[in-house]
Amino acid sequence: MPGEAAIFENISWDSVLTTSPDYILRQIGEETILVPVVSEGPLANTMMTMNDTACWLWNSFAKGASSQDVLKAAVREYDDGTADHKAITEGVYRFVLESLALGTLILKEDAS
Repeated sequence: MPGEAAIFENISWDSVLTTSPDYILRQIGEETILVPVVSEGPLANTMMTMNDTACWLWNSFAKGASSQDVLKAAVREYDDGTADHKAITEGVYRFVLESLALGTLILKEDAS
C-alpha cells in the first residue's frame, strides 16, 4: 500500500504509469469493453467488461499519472463524506497491481 517501496517489481507508488497502447476502451451498447489491439499477450483473445470505476481509473492513467495522484483524485471523486478511504485505497492499489500484471498499465517511460 502507499508507503511501500515497490508496488510491483521496481514500480513505486509514485512511479508515473500510463495505459498500454496495446489496449483501447470501446463503448459497445451499454457496456465499456477493454479491447486488445495486439495478437500476442495475456489478454490477446479476450475482451474485458469495465465497470464505471474501472473506466474512471483507466482514464485517470491514460495521460500518465502516479498511483498516489490517482488515489488522491479517487478520494475527491468518490468521497461523499461517508466513504471508506481504506476501501478506496485498496481498490486503487488492486486495480494498479492487476493492471500491471496484465500489462494494461505500464511505466510511462516504457510507453511507445
